[in-house]
Parts: sequence; structure tokens; C-alpha cells
Amino acid sequence: MKLKTIKVLSLAAICVAAVSAMSLNALARPAYGYTTFYFSDASKTEAVGELEFMCSGRSVMDGVVTPYTTTYTYRCN
Repeated sequence: MKLKTIKVLSLAAICVAAVSAMSLNALARPAYGYTTFYFSDASKTEAVGELEFMCSGRSVMDGVVTPYTTTYTYRCN
């Protein structure tokens, strides 16, 4: 009976440790944010869309996605 109790307690401790580790990863912030601008053509003179992935983990998309892009990356604090 004692061995069974030890096994159950060990399993419970492993489960708590695993859930704690997953929770920390869920709260982690990205190291970098970026903004991508989408342009109407290869000359990249007229922006028609934008995608921003912020340091908070939130992303915002506006406009049209095209293959003509410029991306700016910045470090999160």
C-alpha cells in the first residue's frame, strides 16, 4: 500500500510540474515584434496593407496582402 501511495504522489508532482511549465510558456512574450507593409507592385511606392505583430503578442492586420513587402523588426523590452 505504501508503494502505491508513493507512486500516486510522484505522478501528481510530475503533473503539477508539467502544468506549471506550460503556464510559464503561455505567458512568455516574444523577443521581437515586426511590422510588414504590403505594396501594390514591385516599385513599393503605394502601401495597400499592413500587418503588425506586437511585443504584447497581439497582431493587427489592415488592408490587402500582396507578395510585395517590406518588414521592419524591432526588439521587445
